[in-house]
Amino acid sequence: MQRLAEAFGMRVLLAAHKGAAACRPGYTPFDEVLATADHLSLHTPLTEATRGLIGARELGLMKRSAVLINCARGGVVDEAALVGALTTRRIAGAALDVLASEPPRQGSPLLDLDLPNLILTPHVAWSSREAMQALGEQLIANIEAFVTGRPVNLVT
Repeated sequence: MQRLAEAFGMRVLLAAHKGAAACRPGYTPFDEVLATADHLSLHTPLTEATRGLIGARELGLMKRSAVLINCARGGVVDEAALVGALTTRRIAGAALDVLASEPPRQGSPLLDLDLPNLILTPHVAWSSREAMQALGEQLIANIEAFVTGRPVNLVT
């Protein structure tokens, strides 16, 4: 990915965990990524550690020209704080493929406000042709493994 980014004149930073005492090789401190990123793209599971990962404090550290992209889970971003950052132009914009409540409910500020600096997509960012093919192949492999008595991907 780094070579592709460099071909387009971009630098990709991998953020260390929020509040990490030290960074692993190849990672950048979380707050430094927030402060330097032109585009912050989130790809993390929703856990107790990542719930509300991006809130008012984090949005306040971002460049005014920055764009937040969330393809992770809705609960990773504090939606009220994001509405504030978008309406005050604290950040330039956001693109969201996920919301905290799905399907969206009446009264969601992200849906009710007509924000020209917000793009919402219907939770389909993952569904490329390649991803669908890989999903089908994984399904077949899991069924074959189960039938032969060697199930994989067990949840215990």
